[in-house]
Amino acid sequence: MLTNHLGIKVKDIEKVEKFYCENLEFEFEHKYEDEDKILVFLKNENSVLELIHSKNNVYNSVKNGIIDHLAFTVTNIQEYIDKLKRKNVNFITNEITEVDGKLIIFFEGAEGEKIELVQYI
Repeated sequence: MLTNHLGIKVKDIEKVEKFYCENLEFEFEHKYEDEDKILVFLKNENSVLELIHSKNNVYNSVKNGIIDHLAFTVTNIQEYIDKLKRKNVNFITNEITEVDGKLIIFFEGAEGEKIELVQYI
């Protein structure tokens, strides 16, 4: 299992993108947008950041500018889901979602932290 990316909630997505690109050697990878949010993915040699901007404050239930979730790449998402369910792990989302060429699902860590599994399709 590899760390996939770190998601950060932001108010000003352009300002944050510029900061990471100009100061921390990140480069724009791609952008995903739907009716509720804009996601910008930035990549450097070893890391990927997902900047999360809510269009309608849908995702801003907590303070902006904080880490939203930790994500891991897996080769078989269903296998991990089954394993975690056998251990009574609490899932935040009940179904696998297909988005932007990936299968994803969210669950809670030991202290309630949000963790995402990602399988590229």
